[in-house]
Amino acid sequence: MITILRNNSVFFISALLSILAGLILQLVLEKGELVLILDGMHSPGLNTFFMITTLMGEYLGVLLVLVFLFFTSKHFIPLYLVTLLMTLLVSQGLKRFVFEHENRPSYTYQHLEKIEGLEHHKHNSFPSGHTSTAFAIFTILAIACPQKGVPFLAAILAVLVGISRVYLGQHYLSDVVTGAIIGLFISVWVVYFYALYGQKKNG
Repeated sequence: MITILRNNSVFFISALLSILAGLILQLVLEKGELVLILDGMHSPGLNTFFMITTLMGEYLGVLLVLVFLFFTSKHFIPLYLVTLLMTLLVSQGLKRFVFEHENRPSYTYQHLEKIEGLEHHKHNSFPSGHTSTAFAIFTILAIACPQKGVPFLAAILAVLVGISRVYLGQHYLSDVVTGAIIGLFISVWVVYFYALYGQKKNG
């Protein structure tokens, strides 16, 4: 585990600092305060940017990382798929069966700006599935390609997905921070147990 963290320190330091920042903000802000702050910062350019960015936490990001791994690190694809599946099961299971009564910001704040092309969901807020997916897939990407700035870019993209979910009024900060922790935790442990299994098999 230590080796995994050390070899990918740029990504993990960036990711953990962003999660820490989110936790600190939760202590100083009311639950929906960041949603309202970012809603007041809306502009056509930012709307377009975050509408595109948020796709990196769903099919677009999943496919892009899969294609990248196919051409650079094919042996990571099984790990990638297992991580993605486990993350989806955990985040969607929590969202739909444990915290099914957690409503989204657009349910609580009816006056949030309507963005063209965005469907404002009302329920199943906790945790953020987009954020958990983004942190999971970009953690695997960073571990698979720990060179040429890939880990730092992966961390930035994962964090931007989380910010996009709050900016778009789809999630609270607590949803995003928890999603990030879920994605990071699952991906690291999948890689760790795979490496442990490989060592035992070869030993």
